[in-house]
Amino acid sequence: MVKRVSKKAAVWIAIIIAVLLTAGTAAYIFRVPLLNLFGVTIYGVNTTDTGPPLEEAEIETTITAAETFVGRGDTEAATKLIDNAIAKTGSSEQKASLYEKKASIIAESDVDGAIEAMEEAVAVNPGFETYSYLALLYERTGDYAKAAEFYDKSYDAYLEEFPDKPAGQIDANLFKEKADEMESKL
Repeated sequence: MVKRVSKKAAVWIAIIIAVLLTAGTAAYIFRVPLLNLFGVTIYGVNTTDTGPPLEEAEIETTITAAETFVGRGDTEAATKLIDNAIAKTGSSEQKASLYEKKASIIAESDVDGAIEAMEEAVAVNPGFETYSYLALLYERTGDYAKAAEFYDKSYDAYLEEFPDKPAGQIDANLFKEKADEMESKL
């Protein structure tokens, strides 16, 4: 036997559903906290808006939580946490650092995915560190032309970032030597 719901109860149920749907949409649009798990707040993500830089404590917490997930073998959860932080920060330096962390997490199982993450890092904050890591990943895949290209970029960026550092020329020459080595493999 099926019981009927009164009109008043049906209206209240409809209101509750509408409120829940609206709250979920608002959380997604305005990055309202959705869940706090082990001290890490998970937000709805608005990818059309970048905000101010994240607090260093939030970056550290995100990376620590991601490393915990990796330790448990859950790289998918780790990369989701990092992607969430990337979407929230307006700082290109933080984005590049987070893309680098994402690349290091997935490099063992998905070198192509790690290359994509590092290309994003280079796009938002090019520098010798991002270039050299991308060169190393290309070298791992056997794409020596791309590896040489990014080792050359590492060399130039290093000299540009550290023009007055006496040891800088020695360090930069290591990138140049790697570029030459890659070109010799072509």
